[in-house]
Amino acid sequence: MADPLISALSEKLAEAAIVEVKQQVGLVMGVKREVGKLGHNLKAIQAVLLDAEKRQVHEASVKRWFDRLKDVSYDMDDVLDEWNTIILKSKIDDEEKEGERTNDINERKKVCFFVPSSLFCCIRVPRLRLRVRRDIALKIKDLNEKLNDIAIEKERYSFRTTTSSNEQLERPKTTSLVDVSEVYGRGNEKSILISKLCESNHESGAPVVIPIVGMGGIGKTTFAQVVYNDENVKTHFEPRIWVCVSDPFDESKIAKAIVEALEGKSPNVSELETLLQRIYESVSEKRFLLVLDDVWTEDDRKWEQIKKHLRSGAVGSKILVTTRKREVAIMMGAETQMINLTLLSESDCWSIFSQIAFLNRDRNEELEKIGKQIARKCKGLPLVAKTLGSLMRFKKNIKEEWEDVLNSKLWELDDIQLKVFVPFLLSYYDLPSIEKRCFSICSIFPKDYVINVDDLIDLWISQGYVTVPKSNLKKKGEYHFENLAMRSFFQDFQKDPYGNISKCKMHDIIHDFAQFLTKNECFVMEVRGDESTGKMEEANVKIRHSMLVVESDNYGRAQIPISMYNQKYLRTLYVTCPHIISLPILRVDSLSNLTCLRSLSVSHCAVSEIPKDIDRLIHLRYLNFSDNPGIREVPDALCNLYNLQTLKMTECQIKKLPEGMGRLVNLRHLYIWSPIVTLSGLAKGVGRLTSLETLDQFVVPDPEDDRGAFMKFEALNELKHLRGSISIANCGRLDIVEAGRAQLKDKEHIVELELSFTQSRSNENRSNVLEALAPHPNLKYLNISHYHGTTVSHNWLTSLTNLRHLRLFMCPCFESLPPLGKLPSLESLQMEWMQRVRKVGLEFLGIERNNEPSNTVSSSNSSFVSFPKLKRLHIFRLYEWREWENIGSSLRGEEQDRHLRIMPCLSFLEIIECYLLDEIPDFLRNRPNLTIKMWPEEHDRLFLKQIMGLFQPRIQP
Repeated sequence: MADPLISALSEKLAEAAIVEVKQQVGLVMGVKREVGKLGHNLKAIQAVLLDAEKRQVHEASVKRWFDRLKDVSYDMDDVLDEWNTIILKSKIDDEEKEGERTNDINERKKVCFFVPSSLFCCIRVPRLRLRVRRDIALKIKDLNEKLNDIAIEKERYSFRTTTSSNEQLERPKTTSLVDVSEVYGRGNEKSILISKLCESNHESGAPVVIPIVGMGGIGKTTFAQVVYNDENVKTHFEPRIWVCVSDPFDESKIAKAIVEALEGKSPNVSELETLLQRIYESVSEKRFLLVLDDVWTEDDRKWEQIKKHLRSGAVGSKILVTTRKREVAIMMGAETQMINLTLLSESDCWSIFSQIAFLNRDRNEELEKIGKQIARKCKGLPLVAKTLGSLMRFKKNIKEEWEDVLNSKLWELDDIQLKVFVPFLLSYYDLPSIEKRCFSICSIFPKDYVINVDDLIDLWISQGYVTVPKSNLKKKGEYHFENLAMRSFFQDFQKDPYGNISKCKMHDIIHDFAQFLTKNECFVMEVRGDESTGKMEEANVKIRHSMLVVESDNYGRAQIPISMYNQKYLRTLYVTCPHIISLPILRVDSLSNLTCLRSLSVSHCAVSEIPKDIDRLIHLRYLNFSDNPGIREVPDALCNLYNLQTLKMTECQIKKLPEGMGRLVNLRHLYIWSPIVTLSGLAKGVGRLTSLETLDQFVVPDPEDDRGAFMKFEALNELKHLRGSISIANCGRLDIVEAGRAQLKDKEHIVELELSFTQSRSNENRSNVLEALAPHPNLKYLNISHYHGTTVSHNWLTSLTNLRHLRLFMCPCFESLPPLGKLPSLESLQMEWMQRVRKVGLEFLGIERNNEPSNTVSSSNSSFVSFPKLKRLHIFRLYEWREWENIGSSLRGEEQDRHLRIMPCLSFLEIIECYLLDEIPDFLRNRPNLTIKMWPEEHDRLFLKQIMGLFQPRIQP
């Protein structure tokens, strides 16, 4: 942990010294010499850190030295950051004063001449700065003395001098993750388990419990997942439910997870009996499969609470349990059903190891021989085989590198716990120092926690682990995540619609290893009602990173312990609430006591205000107040957080942003999206944040308001680095000139765009405004809503060759649909509330008509594929839609199949509340792989059609 921090300190020290010279805001006499000594000691210590880090694992005295070094390093980081912040503040103040002087020089002269007190203020400010700089100088001197003592003490341990491990290791030829989904050596057990699950069960009463028992890392969860996703099992059970249990066995938490899986949303109750009753009703007469993963409790009373409410399920229901303890299977009365997973054979371990280690590389007999010896050290554990295989994947085809792993002294450790962690230590020590820190801080998450990858990268950036290139730190963070994932430190990956990994988990043993590395630095606390699983003051250590998981009681109450607000060394505080709460869970006014914080997240905590003195947290890089609708104001003090890089306030009902937003010169990501737009516009200062990479919502202000107070839409053109998604509200207020000047077509990194045409200024030139908002062809997601134009420009819409998802919502003036069938990459299309569309013709498919009177397909389209990649089509509430045109008679049978294909990949068609539509066209009928959902159904539509004919005017949305 200390190596990358020392490196970061050296860089920060050099950077501060350079800026200090340029800005001429030096400290006090003699500090230059102290800074020089500081740099010298840092370099001397850095040279031995790699050896010290390895030895501190099993040498208590070295660990104490190492811990002292970490404490001093953290303190130094705070002081240098404070120094840099003062320099930055001085620069911003000077620029603002220069701007004021330029704009109103006569007024400033008048004030200075007639108000002597202002002259006094001008004298006081430099004196105040001098005092602050002197304080920093004294802190540097004090820390230098401590570091000097540590540097001298290091001589006692005869550390080996090594080069820094900051250099990025060469990456394997491919960056793809290896998914070893095949369960090696478990074929017999798999067949037995599937047979047990699917066998006919003529007994009534409780569902059959089948335990999978085995030691940690033996692959119980992976084995259960493979069976859970088996096609025979999928078709046999409905519903299927997967719940991570872990320790302790919390009945309420488990019941909530089951209800959420059954109902598809988080329950709004917390009372156990109510949750159990909902489970009883939801599974009634259904043949379900429930997987309880990682059960530890032997308390049969807790188990019976859950089990007795599952008896309402249909005959043949099963409960699959994974556990390390045979006693759990006995407690559940399922010993006769137990499947015991034993250690894998050497050949199976070698299969897992070699599949990963030799991926996309040449094999040779010499390396295979060494590899088989390494695979024997897996001791039959598939997790270890994956870890070691991933480690060797990063090694070159050099015999000495492979032998270094085989002959490492770590294999000779006597400590039982350390023996378990040896394979992971080998992989950890092989990491670049930055990625060591990125991995170890993951111990902040609880076991079985679903990690949001984007949030994880934000955490790394806020802690200073990812610092270059500054233009796109997220991209570099993604690179480090991929490296760690390739080494099997993460698993259970979930992907977003674009194929990128969005969520993941850590294996329990990997999580234990991360906690072992960060013992006493990271602290996880579960808060239930007024109670918690531990108290911070009892730890009697300097906690640096903490996550509080809040489980509210049945009244929606919870209270974070007061001890949290006294943790002055905290650099990370995440508060997460898995379920709905109704009352605030923390004292917002006390958060400003945590002055060392770099990352603060209190989303979904029923918070109603941001602290007025939030600017005391000068080190903050990441601030998240999202999902707190009670927040309506942002204090001016927030604009003094000069180091802030990410600010999240999504789904807060903010009325306005502070005028001083332009002072947030380091801000890279601003999240303010809300489904209900409460902002009148963005503060003018946002337009000066030219380093912004994320701006998820832009609100076009009313042209009759004072536009000088708001950011102009055309200012988006200056935000050259925008990427990701952006929602533009009130597009109807724009004219063609304003829309064009924003130059959305130049923003190649914007992949999601929402254009909402609420607050339209007139009925003219709507189509021209929309055309002026044409995005870059790289766009992947487009949502157009409340658009009152009669059409969409075919040219720019069909130019979106990478568009995958399109939603057209509330376009009441459309009479026909654009040629969306020409979009080559479109996978999902959703159309809603188009009350003038009466007919969907061939133009929608992208098919041109010839000049003949019959509806024939033009010969120019003889090899045309309409909607070549469309998988899902949703059409809602087209109340006047009567006809979906069939293909003309010119191409039929084999000729049509050969020359024209329509929606070949379509797997789901949904048509809801289109009452007047008689039938779907022939080219969609009788497709074996197409699921069609229509509501109301045909006989109901005939009745409703008659009823609707009695009403005038026609139904409007």
